Amino acid sequence: MFYCADCGKELINKDTIKAVADMFRKQGVGKWWDTDASEILPQGTKCECGCTKFTKEKDIMDVWFDSGSSHAAVCEDREDMTYPPDMYLEGNDQYRGWFQSSLLTSVATTGKAPYNTVITHGMIQDGEGKKMSKSKGNSIAPQEIVDQYGADVLRLWVISADYRTDMRMSQDALKQLSEGYRKIRNTARYILSNINDFNPDKDMVSYEDMTELDKWALMKLNQLVEKTIAAYENFEFHTIYGVMLNFCIVEMSNFYLDVLKSRLYTEKPTSQVRRSAQSAMFIILDSMVKLLAPVLAFTCEEIWKYMPHYESDDTVSVMLGDMPKVNELWNNKELEDKWNKLIDVRNDVNKALEPARNEKLIGKSLDADVTIYAKGEILELLKSINEKELAELFITSKAAVKDGEAPDAAVAGDVSKVLVEVDKNEKCGRCWIHSETVGTIAGFDGICADCVKKLTE
Repeated sequence: MFYCADCGKELINKDTIKAVADMFRKQGVGKWWDTDASEILPQGTKCECGCTKFTKEKDIMDVWFDSGSSHAAVCEDREDMTYPPDMYLEGNDQYRGWFQSSLLTSVATTGKAPYNTVITHGMIQDGEGKKMSKSKGNSIAPQEIVDQYGADVLRLWVISADYRTDMRMSQDALKQLSEGYRKIRNTARYILSNINDFNPDKDMVSYEDMTELDKWALMKLNQLVEKTIAAYENFEFHTIYGVMLNFCIVEMSNFYLDVLKSRLYTEKPTSQVRRSAQSAMFIILDSMVKLLAPVLAFTCEEIWKYMPHYESDDTVSVMLGDMPKVNELWNNKELEDKWNKLIDVRNDVNKALEPARNEKLIGKSLDADVTIYAKGEILELLKSINEKELAELFITSKAAVKDGEAPDAAVAGDVSKVLVEVDKNEKCGRCWIHSETVGTIAGFDGICADCVKKLTE
């Protein structure tokens, strides 16, 4: 704004605004302080009183006006930008600052908000809830975290914290988070090591021909995809860390991948059941790295480099792939209910095995035979599955099912009672299952009949 040097009346109109805007565009806003009013205003500019001399306003109208008008200066004025921008992101101290000044200037000039979405975040605190400050010495530099744990752990911390409130960061929290990162990475690493001989173009087993357990795993993957995509779309990033960690630890490592070991290690490499497991694991890993790529960018790129791919896929970078989608074919409520019950029984078996381990009666679970005493629908379910498959599920040498009263030595679980006994048979040197058939076939000393069959088929 300009003022008449004689009468002091303000001068501001389309011509003066255009003159200032042209100067700013060519020479920058700093020229306002270095240039006399006569050099800025159009030739012949006069005040109503007839005076031709003017002074410039040197007070700041509003400290937030510059940033508050950036939607017009940046987004509206550039061909490579969209208007209004998809999102404004800043701290919760900007409600009365940038967010407010942007809203005011935009409504005044366009009649609408300058953003489609506003995301605010809290402030970072130390482990005791105090504001981080260099002067207090309680701050942690991002580079320190990167040097100690790697960039992906820092990125993982960002999504693990609920940014909608103030967020605490400490060395203890980072150490715990690095353990979570290791669980996710090791899950991917285990799958990688077991699909190294898998070619999806040649070895993929169709969903219809997969085992029930593999179908269960893909159903759980569906749920992971649905929750993760929803979390991204709703900016609830902390949910991503929680559901991914639960998937890797509880559903994959502690159950699915654990049960698969016998199939992966002892079956014929090209057998249907092994290829079924590899097919499911390949699909799971492919989806996991795509879901995590925006967060664990370096880790996922490394996994992508070493995992198998379809020949038709663009494999230059995981960043060029599409996010996975929910496959409705894999959703099966009946299958989920059935396996929820089987997992409950398996938990009962694990509970019963623990005292036997503590008392040094057994080492690994394969040293034991178990008998499950159940009633009602649990009994009917267990009776519908052959005992060899149950033993594979429980990772024991044998598994039997009985109704009626359990002996006093049985351990009570949530849905059944389990009797654990030490298997006295010799252990197979290949599958580690105790069996009366070990060494009974000439030429295969120390090997059980099942393994001999797999080796000679």
